[in-house]
Amino acid sequence: MDNPRDTEAAGPFEARYLAFLETITQIRPRLHRYCSRMTGSVMDGEDVVQDALFEAYRKLDQYDDSRPLAPWLFRIAHNRCIDFLRRRGVRVEAETAAMSPDFVMPLRVHQYLQRKPIITILATAEQLSLSAPTLAKALQHMVKPGMVRETTGKQRHRLFTYRRYLDILNQGTEVPRPSR
Repeated sequence: MDNPRDTEAAGPFEARYLAFLETITQIRPRLHRYCSRMTGSVMDGEDVVQDALFEAYRKLDQYDDSRPLAPWLFRIAHNRCIDFLRRRGVRVEAETAAMSPDFVMPLRVHQYLQRKPIITILATAEQLSLSAPTLAKALQHMVKPGMVRETTGKQRHRLFTYRRYLDILNQGTEVPRPSR
């Protein structure tokens, strides 16, 4: 650095990085909100922002100074979000495929109950393309922890009700107890 040309070359280079650091302190909250909304999670949004800013810092020497910095940073963050969502989608598919049928089938039944909270075994088995005994077994696994309640008390033509649905319907219907 004894040579005057070395300081001239380092000066603009450092100025670019200082301007970058100053800009990201102002834009980081907006960038984080954007990434959090894209990923659906504040924590995942923070991870994506960190990756995007690191990538931008590494590629700062390739950046065209005549263009505004904020859109360039948002473009990098956007692309990182898309990559994150693709990886997450692949991961979810792989995890679902690796799950045992004993877990996937009750999950399908639970999702169906969220859409249609009162069901019968025969109609639901037909809708979900399951056999009636398979569906009955899945519902029994859901009755034990209290997710589903069998409401008829019969052996045939039983009705099963999603517990959350019953809780919503029962809110405010408790009979007040007289005070002593």
